[in-house]
Amino acid sequence: MSKLCMFLILIILKSTISADVTRGVNLGGWLMLEPWITPSLFEQFRNTSFENTAIDETTFNQRLGYQEAFKQLEKHWTEWVTEEDFMKIRDYGLDAVRIPFSWWIIHTGTGLVSGLHHLDRGVQLAKKYGLKVLLDLHGAPLSQNGFDNSGLTCTNFYRSGKCPTNCPDKLGWGQDADNNFESLRLTLETLKKITLRYKDQDHIYGIQLVNEPWLTIDIDLLKNWYMEAYTELRSIAPKSWNIVMHDSFRQNQWQDFMLDKARYPNNIIDSHIYFAFSQDIMKMKPEEIVKASCNVVDQVKLLKKSGQTVIIGEWSLGHDDCAQWLVGFRQNPVKTEILKLSCDEAFSDSDYSNFVRNQLWAWEQADGWFFWNFKNELEDNWSYFKLVERGWVPKDARTFPEWVKGSMCNK
Repeated sequence: MSKLCMFLILIILKSTISADVTRGVNLGGWLMLEPWITPSLFEQFRNTSFENTAIDETTFNQRLGYQEAFKQLEKHWTEWVTEEDFMKIRDYGLDAVRIPFSWWIIHTGTGLVSGLHHLDRGVQLAKKYGLKVLLDLHGAPLSQNGFDNSGLTCTNFYRSGKCPTNCPDKLGWGQDADNNFESLRLTLETLKKITLRYKDQDHIYGIQLVNEPWLTIDIDLLKNWYMEAYTELRSIAPKSWNIVMHDSFRQNQWQDFMLDKARYPNNIIDSHIYFAFSQDIMKMKPEEIVKASCNVVDQVKLLKKSGQTVIIGEWSLGHDDCAQWLVGFRQNPVKTEILKLSCDEAFSDSDYSNFVRNQLWAWEQADGWFFWNFKNELEDNWSYFKLVERGWVPKDARTFPEWVKGSMCNK
């Protein structure tokens, strides 16, 4: 290879792999319950009757009652995220945490237990260990996506056609025109209260307006609300804060959105890119999945081509939906129930190492990324701590810009 070719390759690598990338993990399953992340909390409902089952945080509160829910959640909040976890995140070379929380965390009179004191604890521990914090409104009033991760599950995402509880028929966030869009007003009120609470914390990376608003929400309504919320928060948040907006799984809709950085400084588009829920991926062999993982760079390039600042706020090493209750409490995986395929693990350690390196080769070309999740009770490929412990990634994330050059995608 000529010296000129080598020089050009180095220039290309330098331009695509940034040393300024924010690298972090999500603290999921903490201040917003998800049965598949901490199944031990939901084991008590495994054999309960249809009407007494809890499938998300809202029904967890309702079934147990306030006092018992508080007792169990306080224990969970204290033990699931500890000071040692923040220390480990720092020692692994990461520099940020994304902290999901529910809309009711800052409100009284909802009948739901609030973990606001633990959000305070998380923010302070992050500061102690030199970590930035992305405050993530993960659950909005009436549910923005209908999944249990919003705190309120909706019937349209249960394959049986009905929920094992009294959950709504469909999500209502941003679709309650008959109530003057009260869900949007309450969401903005929540964001403003959270911003005012932490506006003097200089290690806050930013605030996410709402996590994963679903495809059925009108895109123009969503964009207009994003702009309204951005304007309201920009007037009270420090200039250094980023205001993060999820792409609603419609990556081709944001190329011309709020591009004027002088008028809209520090706005970020967040995309969540998973392999786990694709039926096409579930049918593939491990080597085919690993090879296909190189293609995610196209999604990064699509989002960034017009000059957007982009983070990959969630990604994982999940390659099917076989994790217990990933698709909903007491629901079977699509892979077994619909596709009639086995959930027996086929990935080797080398498969996982190549799988993560290929994805990171793409994510390092974005402006930041947050792995989902920092840990998981049962699933190693959804736990960043296990990725390190099993040797699938180097222990120091600061070496990733060099490490990903060895990805097959780079060839």
